[in-house]
Amino acid sequence: MTTSVAVPGAVDVAPTVSESRGEASAALYPIALLIDELRSEDVDLRINAMSQLDHIACALGPVRTREELLPLLTELAMVDDVASDTVDETRVLTAMARVLNADFMQWIGGPQYGQCLLRPLEELANSDDEPRREEAVKSLITIAKALPLSTLEAYYIPMLRNMAASDWFCQRAVAVALLPAVVSRLCARKKGSGGDPPLAVELVNTIFSALGADDSPMVRRAVFQVLGDIAAAVFPVNDSVKAKLLEVLLASFFLVVLAETVNLPDTAVQA
Repeated sequence: MTTSVAVPGAVDVAPTVSESRGEASAALYPIALLIDELRSEDVDLRINAMSQLDHIACALGPVRTREELLPLLTELAMVDDVASDTVDETRVLTAMARVLNADFMQWIGGPQYGQCLLRPLEELANSDDEPRREEAVKSLITIAKALPLSTLEAYYIPMLRNMAASDWFCQRAVAVALLPAVVSRLCARKKGSGGDPPLAVELVNTIFSALGADDSPMVRRAVFQVLGDIAAAVFPVNDSVKAKLLEVLLASFFLVVLAETVNLPDTAVQA
């Protein structure tokens, strides 16, 4: 006989094998409680639940984690910045961003399903709350390094392009921060790694050309900060592609310097 523990407004937890009612309740109650705590008004309970997302995912299984838990987390991440601009909310959402890294892929079925983590992390990165945004960027970088190349090109790079074209300066800065990991994957020459150096050239050219002279000092600084990382990432490719990439990087460097010179009085302004 099967039984389930329902948590209103959250994810229903049901055993996948026949168990006695007592055994099922004993096994599922802690997980149901954790899921309920994800929406708790008690901040410490919410942080505790966020830190144990792997336990929840393990109990749910890969399919239900992808189809039920991650949409719930995305909903929780889609809070308005003004409404969530508190120290407590920052702690909760930062904890979520920290957990949803490449290691969490094992609970959703492996790297081939890694794109399922992008939506909640993109929401967390779309914030002017710096701790939350930085943790989301760190997790997104680990995912970029672990995704299959086909998934990177089909899901991650379109997300990157959307961020780079956003009207929101924080998203544009995030796109810049994510670019080195993507370029590194596309320029890889290890046996069996694939790679797509021409796509790397196109990404660096389009994103850096636009954002190197961005109106926001925050975005321009982000471009300047990753120039060295991208230069290091292009070394595995052949000389002709490397020359194109380095030419774009050099041009981007001068764009940033020129923009900083022209807008010198504005450099103290955050955006």
